[in-house]
Amino acid sequence: KRLEKKGWEVVMTREKDEMLGDILRVINSQNQDIRLETTPGLQNRTLTVAFSNNTPEDMAELICLALNLKKTKLNNTITLSE
Repeated sequence: KRLEKKGWEVVMTREKDEMLGDILRVINSQNQDIRLETTPGLQNRTLTVAFSNNTPEDMAELICLALNLKKTKLNNTITLSE
Protein backbone atom coordinates (compact mmCIF):
# COMPACT_ATOMS: atom_id res chain seq x y z
CA LYS A 1 0.00 0.00 0.00
CA ARG A 2 1.43 3.37 -0.96
CA LEU A 3 0.21 6.95 -0.82
CA GLU A 4 2.26 9.63 -2.53
CA LYS A 5 2.08 13.40 -2.31
CA LYS A 6 3.15 15.45 -5.34
CA GLY A 7 2.60 19.17 -4.86
CA TRP A 8 -1.14 19.83 -4.68
CA GLU A 9 -1.80 16.57 -6.45
CA VAL A 10 -2.75 13.50 -4.42
CA VAL A 11 -2.16 10.14 -6.06
CA MET A 12 -3.20 6.80 -4.64
CA THR A 13 -1.91 3.61 -6.17
CA ARG A 14 -4.47 1.49 -7.98
CA GLU A 15 -3.00 -1.90 -7.10
CA LYS A 16 -4.78 -2.07 -3.73
CA ASP A 17 -7.74 -0.51 -2.04
CA GLU A 18 -6.84 2.34 0.31
CA MET A 19 -8.49 2.94 3.67
CA LEU A 20 -10.62 6.07 3.85
CA GLY A 21 -8.74 7.26 6.94
CA ASP A 22 -5.44 7.15 5.03
CA ILE A 23 -6.92 8.96 2.04
CA LEU A 24 -8.29 11.75 4.24
CA ARG A 25 -4.97 12.05 6.09
CA VAL A 26 -3.13 12.67 2.81
CA ILE A 27 -5.75 15.13 1.55
CA ASN A 28 -5.60 17.05 4.84
CA SER A 29 -1.81 17.17 4.77
CA GLN A 30 -2.01 18.94 1.39
CA ASN A 31 -4.59 21.55 2.33
CA GLN A 32 -4.73 23.74 5.43
CA ASP A 33 -7.94 25.61 4.48
CA ILE A 34 -10.47 22.78 4.57
CA ARG A 35 -10.29 19.63 6.69
CA LEU A 36 -11.98 16.35 5.71
CA GLU A 37 -13.12 14.04 8.52
CA THR A 38 -15.18 10.92 8.91
CA THR A 39 -16.71 8.92 11.72
CA PRO A 40 -14.50 6.28 13.40
CA GLY A 41 -16.61 3.46 11.98
CA LEU A 42 -15.84 4.53 8.41
CA GLN A 43 -12.06 4.95 8.77
CA ASN A 44 -11.39 1.41 7.51
CA ARG A 45 -13.74 1.51 4.49
CA THR A 46 -11.69 1.04 1.36
CA LEU A 47 -11.69 2.37 -2.17
CA THR A 48 -9.31 2.70 -5.09
CA VAL A 49 -9.03 6.29 -6.21
CA ALA A 50 -6.70 8.78 -7.87
CA PHE A 51 -7.13 12.54 -7.61
CA SER A 52 -5.39 15.16 -9.68
CA ASN A 53 -5.80 18.90 -9.11
CA ASN A 54 -9.16 18.50 -7.34
CA THR A 55 -10.33 20.76 -4.54
CA PRO A 56 -11.02 19.18 -1.13
CA GLU A 57 -14.73 19.78 -1.75
CA ASP A 58 -14.53 17.92 -5.08
CA MET A 59 -12.62 15.05 -3.48
CA ALA A 60 -15.18 14.81 -0.67
CA GLU A 61 -18.00 14.68 -3.23
CA LEU A 62 -16.27 11.93 -5.24
CA ILE A 63 -15.59 9.86 -2.12
CA CYS A 64 -19.23 10.24 -1.04
CA LEU A 65 -20.46 9.09 -4.43
CA ALA A 66 -18.11 6.11 -4.45
CA LEU A 67 -18.99 4.95 -0.91
CA ASN A 68 -22.62 6.08 -0.81
CA LEU A 69 -21.94 8.57 1.98
CA LYS A 70 -23.21 12.05 2.73
CA LYS A 71 -21.16 15.13 3.54
CA THR A 72 -21.80 17.92 5.98
CA LYS A 73 -19.84 21.16 6.00
CA LEU A 74 -19.45 23.21 9.16
CA ASN A 75 -17.04 26.14 9.02
CA ASN A 76 -13.85 24.71 7.46
CA THR A 77 -14.57 21.04 8.15
CA ILE A 78 -16.33 18.58 5.86
CA THR A 79 -17.52 15.43 7.63
CA LEU A 80 -18.27 12.28 5.62
CA SER A 81 -20.88 10.00 7.22
CA GLU A 82 -23.51 7.40 6.45
